[in-house]
Amino acid sequence: MKKKKSNTPNRKRFKKPARLDSAKYWIEKYEGKNIVKGYANWYGTSKLTAVNELKILGIQIDENYIKQLEITEENIVKRNREKKDQKALFKKIENDEIENINEYSEESHSFDLMEEKIENDFEEKKCLKCIICDDEELPF
Repeated sequence: MKKKKSNTPNRKRFKKPARLDSAKYWIEKYEGKNIVKGYANWYGTSKLTAVNELKILGIQIDENYIKQLEITEENIVKRNREKKDQKALFKKIENDEIENINEYSEESHSFDLMEEKIENDFEEKKCLKCIICDDEELPF
C-alpha cells in the first residue's frame, strides 16, 4: 500500500540543522521588510525560534523587538492555558449536571416501577373479580 504524500511543504518539516542550512540561501533571496516574520512564516516556526536561528546565522535584531516578542509569546501561552482550564471546568460542570440528571432519572424510574407494580396488583385483583363475575350469571 502506498504511503500518502504529505501536503505540508518540506521546508516546514525541517528540523533546526536543516533550516539553518536552507536559511543561508533563503536570506539572500528575501526581499520583505521584516525578516523575522518572513523566516517564521517560511519555515513554520515561532517568531522567537526565528530570532534565535537568525542570530546564529549572524543577523542583527533589535533587543526591544525581541522583548516585545517574548511578552507576546507569554501572553499567548497564558491565554491558551486559561482557555484550556475554562474548557475543562465547563466539561466538569456538564458532567456533574449529567450525573445529577441520571440520579433524578433513577429515582423517577424506581417510582415508575412502584407504580407499575401497584397497577399490576390492581389488575390481578380485578381479574380475579372478573373470573368470579364471569362464573355468576349477571342480571343485566
